[in-house]
Amino acid sequence: LRVRVKIAPGATAQVAFATMIATTHEDILGLADKYHDPAAYERASSLAWTHAQVQLHYLGIDHGEAHLYQQLANTLLYHDAALRPSQRTLQSNTLPLSGLWRLGISGDRPILLARIDDVDDRGLLRQLLTAHEYWNLKGLAVDLVLLNDQAVTYAPGVQEHLQNLVRDAESRASGDRQAVRGGVYVVRGDGLAADERVLLHTAARAVVASAQGNLVEQLLR
Repeated sequence: LRVRVKIAPGATAQVAFATMIATTHEDILGLADKYHDPAAYERASSLAWTHAQVQLHYLGIDHGEAHLYQQLANTLLYHDAALRPSQRTLQSNTLPLSGLWRLGISGDRPILLARIDDVDDRGLLRQLLTAHEYWNLKGLAVDLVLLNDQAVTYAPGVQEHLQNLVRDAESRASGDRQAVRGGVYVVRGDGLAADERVLLHTAARAVVASAQGNLVEQLLR
């Protein structure tokens, strides 16, 4: 990466470099030829910006919401303790990760757990489903688990409502269906044993709750 640059008094210079990965020596030389011109960065940057605008328009979100979903993705990727259960809860888990299989959850992907005890609060649900589709578009596969914590009296109707929301979101999903995508799971809280509930919270890299406000409020808190 060593480059010698001579700069006259009062003048400025701009240096650009690219890092690339390829499977063969010939491919990497081809990429080097393609991007050796500094103007290639401007072209790639412009195309990336345009592609991002198309994605935002498709999802119906603005840059602020996209940034919010990126912040939440950070907590999923880097094990931020701020949105995880207490250490006491984590230490009380007695089940292996395979205990999630009964729920249809593999445990192979990062898990975002959302406790839903107020299904009328559509704001958080919309944000979570939109964030999930945004991550899929970006190639980040996350399993979103909606834990239905409504009272048993209302559970059947709430469960059906949540499943309809998930089906609607999945029907709008686009992109390569063969690509690795995260799933959305609706789990009834009254159908979980106490140790399964602890496992689900332990396995999740982030836990949010409808009773604690929207994503902005919970991330700030």
